[in-house]
Amino acid sequence: MSIGTKPILSVSISEVKASWQGFNPRLAFGNVVIRDMQGRNALVLPDVNATLSWWSVAVADLRFAKIEISNPSLNIERDISGKLYVAGFLIDPTKDNDGKGLDWVLAQHEISI
Repeated sequence: MSIGTKPILSVSISEVKASWQGFNPRLAFGNVVIRDMQGRNALVLPDVNATLSWWSVAVADLRFAKIEISNPSLNIERDISGKLYVAGFLIDPTKDNDGKGLDWVLAQHEISI
């Protein structure tokens, strides 16, 4: 299964804060909204807290010690032709996928939703 054509989606973040969690940098995002091609909310994340991991330096890739997502709202829809869209992205099971997105998610230490 892969993500098909890549539409240009609108992303907005109403608030960004930075602080420290011990020795790790911490980012807090308020009201993250991704809109689909029609401008409708496809994914709403009212509160996201992410603590960066120092492993990011060692592996030369963005890694988080912890990602916390509170009260997400995800839009999933199937159109008249049967195409499935998740958060505004077409999911096309007939196309191959390199799996990099899933690999990145699985490389994170802790994700709490």
